Amino acid sequence: MSLKNKFFTFTAAAAATFAFSAIGMAQDPTTTTTPVEKKFERRQKMEGRGMGEGRKFGRGMGERRGAGMRGHGQGMMFRDLNLTDAQKAQIQSIMAANKPGQETREEMKTLRMAKRAGVLTTAQQERMTAIRTANQAKRQTVHEQLLGVLTAEQKTQIEQKKLEMKTRMEERRQHRQQKAPSTTTPKVVTKDN
Repeated sequence: MSLKNKFFTFTAAAAATFAFSAIGMAQDPTTTTTPVEKKFERRQKMEGRGMGEGRKFGRGMGERRGAGMRGHGQGMMFRDLNLTDAQKAQIQSIMAANKPGQETREEMKTLRMAKRAGVLTTAQQERMTAIRTANQAKRQTVHEQLLGVLTAEQKTQIEQKKLEMKTRMEERRQHRQQKAPSTTTPKVVTKDN
C-alpha cells in the first residue's frame, strides 16, 4: 500500500471517528424514564398492535385490568352472527358516533398516570369517577343501540354466546383455584400436658 493510500485511509477513519463521537456527545444522557412511564409506553405499544383502543369494536384486550372478558367488547359478540352489510354499516356508524373524544382520553391518561404515581388529589379522583360513570352509561346506551340493529334470531345467538362465555369463565376460575397453591398454611396445635 502506498503512502498516499495510507494517508487517505487514516484521514477517512479519523473523520468517521470524529463524526460518530460528535453524534454520541450530542445525545442527552440524563433522560431517564420512571417505571410508571415505562409501563405506559408498553401499553401504548400494545395498543398499536391492535390490543387496545384502536380496535373497531369494543375496548381491546389490554385496556382494563380485572375486567375479565369485558375487554373484548361487542366485536367478539357480533363475530359469528352473519350480519348483513347494512347491519355492519349501522354498527360501524353507531360506534363511530359514540367514540370517546381525544381530550377525554388524554384527561383519563393523565389521571391514570397520576394515580399510578400516587399523586392523585381528591378532585382528580372525583373527576376520574365522573368520567368512568359517564363512559359506563354511554357504553350501555351504545349496547342498546347495537342490539336494536339485530334480528330476534341474532339476539338469541348473542344470549347463547354470553351463557357459554360465562360457563367458560367459571371453568377457568375453578381451574385456577385448583391449580394455585394454598397461600395459608394450616396451623398445627399441640397440647402440652
